[in-house]
Amino acid sequence: MPPENQTSKRWFMAYTVLARRYRSQRFEDIAGQDAISHTIKNAILSERVAHAYLFCGTRGVGKTTMARVLAKALNCQSVDAPTTDPCCECESCVAINSGDDIDVIEIDGASNNGVENIRDLRQNAMYRPARGRYKIYIIDEIHMLSTGAFNALLKILEEPPAHVKFIFATTEPNKVLPTIQSRCQRFDFRSIDPQTIQQQVKMVLESEGIGCEDDFAVALSRLANGSMRDALSLLDQVLSTGEKNLTLEVLENTLGEPGRAEISRMTELMGDSDAPEVLKVCDELLKKGMSPEQVTDSLIDSFRDLMITASAGAKNSLIVQTAAEAEQTERIAAKFDIASLVYAVTTLERMRGAVKKSDNPRAILEAALIRLTLSEHFINVQTLARQMAGGGGGKKNSAMQGKPAGARKPSLKKAFAEKSSAGEKLEEAENVRCENLEELKARWEDVVRETAKVNMSLGANLSNAEPESFENGNLVLLAKTGITGRLLQAKAQDAEKVFSKILGASVAVKVKQQETSGEPANKPKGAKSSLKDQKQAMKDPGVQKILNTFNAQIIGISRPKNQ
Repeated sequence: MPPENQTSKRWFMAYTVLARRYRSQRFEDIAGQDAISHTIKNAILSERVAHAYLFCGTRGVGKTTMARVLAKALNCQSVDAPTTDPCCECESCVAINSGDDIDVIEIDGASNNGVENIRDLRQNAMYRPARGRYKIYIIDEIHMLSTGAFNALLKILEEPPAHVKFIFATTEPNKVLPTIQSRCQRFDFRSIDPQTIQQQVKMVLESEGIGCEDDFAVALSRLANGSMRDALSLLDQVLSTGEKNLTLEVLENTLGEPGRAEISRMTELMGDSDAPEVLKVCDELLKKGMSPEQVTDSLIDSFRDLMITASAGAKNSLIVQTAAEAEQTERIAAKFDIASLVYAVTTLERMRGAVKKSDNPRAILEAALIRLTLSEHFINVQTLARQMAGGGGGKKNSAMQGKPAGARKPSLKKAFAEKSSAGEKLEEAENVRCENLEELKARWEDVVRETAKVNMSLGANLSNAEPESFENGNLVLLAKTGITGRLLQAKAQDAEKVFSKILGASVAVKVKQQETSGEPANKPKGAKSSLKDQKQAMKDPGVQKILNTFNAQIIGISRPKNQ
C-alpha cells in the first residue's frame, strides 16, 4: 500500500473536467452574454441591485456562472462594498467558486421541490449572514418546484429581509408561475454564437498545450449548438483519445457523428439522380455504426445548408462551415432549386419519426432516399394532364423517353420546375394569328398548347373540343363530351380573356355540346352500360374530376357479378 501522504496527494490531483476548470470568474469573462453582464455591473455601480433575479436560457449558456459571479461581486471581502470586479482570492470568493460558502446556498430545484424545502428556506433566511454582506440563495431549475412550493415562496419573495438575495435559473421559464416572474428581474440568456465557441475552444486547447485544425473548431462549435458547456464536454471527450493534434477525422471517429464528406457526397448524388450510388453511400454510413436516425438528422442538416445557400448565398453567417465546405455547398446547391430543397427537408423531417419508431428503419430511410433521388419518375397528375393538353399524351413525349443511358439530371429541380410552369402568366403566352375558321382549325393544337401554359385545366378541356364557327370575333366551340361542355361553359369568361390574348383580337366564346344518342361508341365487349347509367355516373364529383383531368370519356360501365 502507498503511504498515506501519497494517497492524499493523488486524491487532490483528481482530474477536473474542462467545463469546471475553465468556468468564468468575472463578468467580462462570461462569453456571449455581454449585454447582461453590462446591465448587472451598472446595477451594482448605481446601488440598484434587485432582491430577486430570474436567469432564463438553454443549457450551458452561463446562467449558473453569472449567478456565482454576481454572488462574489456582492460578498467579496477585499472591498468595503459590492464591486463589479471581485478579487476571486478572498475566503468568500474561493468558497463561492467551490460551492462551499456558508452564506451562498445553491439549491437544486429538481430534488428540493417540495413545500417543506421552501419552508426550511424561509426559516433560515431570517438569520443574518455569517460573514458576508448578503445571504444569497441560488435555485437552479426553479421550474421544477411544485405549485405548493411556488406559493410558499411568494411571500418572502415579495418582501424579503434586506440581507437576502435570490437568484433563480431555469431552462423553461414558461413553467415558472407569473406571480413569481413578476417579483423578479428577468434576463434571457442567448445561445452562444459559433465564432465565440471556436475562440474559447482554441484558448482552452492552447492552455492545455494541444494543437487543432481550424476545421476541428468549426465542427465542434457546430455540434455544441450554442452551448459552451456542451462544447467543453465534447472537447473533454475528444481529448481522452490522447491525440496531440486534433483534426476533423479525430472528432468524427470519437463522437460517432456521420461524416460530412459522405453526407455531402450523398446529397450531390441525389441531385444527379444516381440512386445506386446513393444507396451505396448510405450503406457505408450504416456499416460505420451510424443509426438510420443519425443519417436522417445529418441529411436534414445538409439539405438545410443547401436551402440557405440557395436562398442567401454561400457567404452568410447562418451556416457554420469552413471555406472549403462553403464552396462545396454552393456547387451542390446549384443542382437543386429552392422549392425542391424545402420539399426534401420537410419530407425527411416527417420521415424521422417513422424511422425512430419502425422495426425496420433502414427500409424506410432507403425508400425516402430513392423517392428524393428519382422524383422525376413519379410524374404527378397535373403534369400528365398538361402533357395531354399539348398533344403529347403518348410515351414518346413522356419525361423519361429519349433520356440517354447514364444521363443524370437534377430530379428534384426538374419535378418542381414542371409543377411551377402551370402558373405562368397570361403575358407569357405566344400569339397565334387566325383570321378565319379554316386557319383556326389548322392551328388549333397550337392554340390549345398556348392556353395550357396560362390555364392548364382550361387547356385540358379545349383538347376535347373543336371550333365550329369563327366569324366577327364570335367563336363557337363544339364540346365532344357533356362534362367538357359544362366545364367550358363555366370557364367561358376565362376562355375569352385567354383567346383575346392568343388570337390578338377581342373574342366572345359560346359553347355547344355534341349531340349523342343511344349507347356510347366503342362499348367494350361484355360491358353492361346504358345512357342512364352513364349519366348517373357522370353526376359523381370524383368521376367528373377524372374525366376532366385526363380528357376521358365513359365508354362502358361494368358491375361485379354479385351486384
